[in-house]
Amino acid sequence: TGLTGAHQQPDSLILRNHRLHVEIVFDRNGSLGGHAQAGIQDIRVESAITTIMDCEDSVAAVDAEDKLEVYANWLGLIRGDLIAEVSKGGQSRQRSLNPDKTFTAA
Repeated sequence: TGLTGAHQQPDSLILRNHRLHVEIVFDRNGSLGGHAQAGIQDIRVESAITTIMDCEDSVAAVDAEDKLEVYANWLGLIRGDLIAEVSKGGQSRQRSLNPDKTFTAA
């Protein structure tokens, strides 16, 4: 369906089946691709997820303040600018959405 990088030696190939995508990432110098004959560093599989967003009767959002936070997070997902502070093992870091990918038609 598509690729990134040069046509002669792509960085990745994108395949499509039933409107879902699989991206095969190549990196002959990578931690995995450097040891694989085909140079495959990673395989990323898109999943079909259906979510019902019900913030009106949700137990997680019982008052106006909770609902405001839920709707703000949902808006951040839709706009692609959601950022969350995550703490684990005494260390804190920010998590954010990956940027949209651009592929060239094959």
